[in-house]
Amino acid sequence: MLTKDRHLATTMTDDAQVVLLPGGGIDEVARALRIALAIDWQHAPFTRCLVDNRPLEAAPPYSVTQVPERSRAAGGPLRLCPECGRLYWPGSHVRRMQQRLATWQGEAGSSS
Repeated sequence: MLTKDRHLATTMTDDAQVVLLPGGGIDEVARALRIALAIDWQHAPFTRCLVDNRPLEAAPPYSVTQVPERSRAAGGPLRLCPECGRLYWPGSHVRRMQQRLATWQGEAGSSS
């Protein structure tokens, strides 16, 4: 169980694994999760649909016309959700998140 509630964490039975999350921001919580649960933040990122969690597939080449020009110029694989049809591309958000995931992974690796 993941919780920020100290009282709840101390009242849980021994049968349940409890991770008491720090009260800080997302970076601090991610670091705590990496250490407590050995999460690999760089394992298969951006491979599932945000809507229905289905594994993404390679998008057909003609899908590139649906990608904004700026992102199209940056290149990268286009992925498509086979369930809902949502198209994914490595735009600026993906590049920022890749940096953040690498930071979380690296910070945790140096402290464990």
